[in-house]
Amino acid sequence: SFSAQISGLRSLFEASYFDPYFLDSQYILSADLFRTETDYPQFTRRSLGGDINLGYHLTDDVMVNAGYANEHVQVEQGAATQGPTSNLFNSGVTSALRFSATWDRRDNRLFPSRGFMHFAQAEVAPAFLGGDLNFIRYTAYSRFYVPLPILGLVFKTNATVGYIQRLSTKPLPISELYYLGGINSVRGYFLRSLSPAQLQPITYDPSAPVALAYVGGNKQAILNVELEAPLFEKVGLRGVIFYDAGNAYSEGEPFFHPADTRLPLGLFHSVGFGFRWFSPIGPLRFEWGIPLNPRPGDQIPLFEFTIGNFF
Repeated sequence: SFSAQISGLRSLFEASYFDPYFLDSQYILSADLFRTETDYPQFTRRSLGGDINLGYHLTDDVMVNAGYANEHVQVEQGAATQGPTSNLFNSGVTSALRFSATWDRRDNRLFPSRGFMHFAQAEVAPAFLGGDLNFIRYTAYSRFYVPLPILGLVFKTNATVGYIQRLSTKPLPISELYYLGGINSVRGYFLRSLSPAQLQPITYDPSAPVALAYVGGNKQAILNVELEAPLFEKVGLRGVIFYDAGNAYSEGEPFFHPADTRLPLGLFHSVGFGFRWFSPIGPLRFEWGIPLNPRPGDQIPLFEFTIGNFF
């Protein structure tokens, strides 16, 4: 497959190969080549790389996978990054081994309405593999889908956790840290605006004004709860109401205990509603999120649109 995504906040060009039963066996072979550019609040991340993976079907529902990824990362600092956090904006090469396991009992891989999916992955990027950006990243998520006996309703939940651990005395590269907010994580908050932040001068001039710099977190926690209902089934239009919660935490903060103690359970919360149209060109999402812990500058409600399913 070949795919491209171009927008003001992110661009992606990718070529992929995937064989779920390599040489008519229980092995899974996949490979990717990609080039990405993503805008964050304080910097732009550009990368060029690829990966190759070999997996195995333990059963029809359980798969394990091992792979190698090599990625050249370039970080371009923004205007307000000349203060004490400027040492975080490191470019370099990530050379990593990845190990994952998946237990997938969904009734449909694209539009599930029953079952569950559990996923866990460890990504190890040590110095001896030749990379400059060294860390271990742990990722896990669990998703459930429950059809309800009335009106064709489907109850869906997604819980995601992530943790990045440094492998050297150098700070974790800011390009690998967590930034939440937006239609694919915690709706109702601007894209990548949920992150640990600190005040810093805009320039090295001591008399310069200070700005709030989003520096990313090495931990993340996300909860999404949805109730989806058919509106006009013949044309593929469905409605959804949702509740989201999540946050990203710095190295000095434990899960659910950020520096801002005013947040219930240490999480940003939101509710909202939306419409999903399974159109001929793919699933379209139109959603309005209402932040329950609004900050100065947050928009109430926040409308977002994207192409593609959520979870």
